[in-house]
Amino acid sequence: MMVTRFSTYIGIDISSGRGHPMAFAMIDQDKVIRLLGRGEFEDAFAFLAGQSEGLLVINDPMLGETLRLQSIGDHNHSAHQTMGIPRSLYESMLTDTYTQRQKRLRKQLIQALGELEYIPFPAQHFPKQFAVHHSEAFFLNVLNREPISQKSLEGRIQRQVALALAGLHVPNAMRYYQEITRHKLLTGQLPTNMVYTIGELHALTCALTAWLLEYQPDNVYNFPLPQNMACCLARIPPLV
Repeated sequence: MMVTRFSTYIGIDISSGRGHPMAFAMIDQDKVIRLLGRGEFEDAFAFLAGQSEGLLVINDPMLGETLRLQSIGDHNHSAHQTMGIPRSLYESMLTDTYTQRQKRLRKQLIQALGELEYIPFPAQHFPKQFAVHHSEAFFLNVLNREPISQKSLEGRIQRQVALALAGLHVPNAMRYYQEITRHKLLTGQLPTNMVYTIGELHALTCALTAWLLEYQPDNVYNFPLPQNMACCLARIPPLV
């Protein structure tokens, strides 16, 4: 019988777009979504403060910048080998950009985690731990190709279907197309509530990666970053 350290697996996304800057998700040991929401930084803080234990993974908007700094002087372009990740996955993360708002919120979040007694993963016998993650790299890996633009409805549907195929209990996003009628289209009554926002989808990949760290560690690339942090990237075999 497998002994687990956590009963909740948490994901947080820091958005680059307009609207609510934070999305947060929590799943249980059966990969059932127990909470999914969006809000301000204070909402995410209150959510985390209410947890007595859990493994948290953050979609880090500055991960690309961190990796770029680490790769300076890598004349052999072998940093991905040192980290043990495919070159295509590594290079996809290097192209990331971030906004000043994301940079500020990330700094606030990392500081808040210290206040809330979250420590970097892995640590034995500690109830609250965290790691960072790259949600778009998750989709690149499981789809085995560049996903459709995350700014499009089709891209969000694609990502939600991928999460379902990865075993997460999410609504069937393909029903969106089944629900469209001429009347709904003409009157603008589209069933968009069936499809999660990109922030929610990113937060869910983080929560699922946290679950994988506990139950399927061989399906996660795990390598160290500066400031004693760890980066965890799902290495689920391609779904398509």
